[in-house]
Amino acid sequence: MEIIWASFLGIIQGLTEFFPVSSSGHLTALPWIINFRDPGLAFDIALHAGTLVAIILALKTDWITLTKSLFDKKAQSEHKLIGYLAITTIPAFLAGYFLETKAETIFRSPLLVAATLSVFGAILWAVDTYLGQKDEIDKMDPKKALLVGLAQACAIIPGVSRSGATVTAARALGFSREASVRYSFLAALPVIAGATVFGLKDVPLAELTSSAWLFGFAASLIVSFWAIKFLTKYVTKHNFNIFVFWRFGLSALIILIYLAR
Repeated sequence: MEIIWASFLGIIQGLTEFFPVSSSGHLTALPWIINFRDPGLAFDIALHAGTLVAIILALKTDWITLTKSLFDKKAQSEHKLIGYLAITTIPAFLAGYFLETKAETIFRSPLLVAATLSVFGAILWAVDTYLGQKDEIDKMDPKKALLVGLAQACAIIPGVSRSGATVTAARALGFSREASVRYSFLAALPVIAGATVFGLKDVPLAELTSSAWLFGFAASLIVSFWAIKFLTKYVTKHNFNIFVFWRFGLSALIILIYLAR
């Protein structure tokens, strides 16, 4: 049962980390909905490690290009992009450092998750429908990078969605769906890597080699890789409405169960 549950949560993490529906919201709500115990910090790290490896593999061409640019003085556009990604990352790191305790306690209220799923889903729909333009990543600048970073920092609250917040902010700043999603993916790596490394300090080595850890890691990696490829292609022809409905549906389910208990 433990392995099945671990694999299931790995699948949920893989789907929801990169879709704009909030992985933390799902991983907070689902154990509460079915009265299953919280799998703990070690397992959270396994899921994050899976998504980390997936984004490295799925965007390997981007990472190779950016890494090579560090040794090429003429690669000005890549140097700027690295700088923008660094700016975008700072607010999330600060939020994680100062609000870690609240993120693990107060922010995990089921009703708060339901509220953030709905509110930020509505904002995503409104921005994508009425404000989004067609700018590409080369139109990014330090101010826009900071604004996307501030939005990303809000995702410390379960239900907001890191990918949802960054995509919404990028769309509001005039970027195309494709550019918004790509920048969101690129900005995810340092944040997910930071969360993974930071969490390792509190976990005994024995817990990192359990069968549940390995199954959760594998499921998260495989599904995350697919989700990145799927969303990259999906947004070339579709809007984000399906994900907005997804958020509303989970929010409604949480509220109904809360009222019934």
